[in-house]
Amino acid sequence: FSYTRNTEADITPSPSPRPHPSDELEEGEVEEVCDISTPPSEVLVVEGQAEEPFSTDSAQRLIGQIMLWNGQIDRMRDQTDSMRNRLDTMQQEMKNMIDVLGRI
Repeated sequence: FSYTRNTEADITPSPSPRPHPSDELEEGEVEEVCDISTPPSEVLVVEGQAEEPFSTDSAQRLIGQIMLWNGQIDRMRDQTDSMRNRLDTMQQEMKNMIDVLGRI
């Protein structure tokens, strides 16, 4: 799968060069359409069955949404870390002010 990032909030899937799975399959038969590899430390789990057939377009939309949310989570994490650092600095400055007042 490949994606083109137009803006921070806009991810557009590129058209898939692979052919769509054959409609000649009987219910319960499996046709391999691609290989998915994950690093050994990661586990890919798929549960349940969708009411409608799962298509390449569906997968690309889900992957695009995951990429978008992952970027948003990273930005939120960075903002949270920045705020936490600022709060720690403010807390230390308040302690210093209290120490100064205690000496007066």
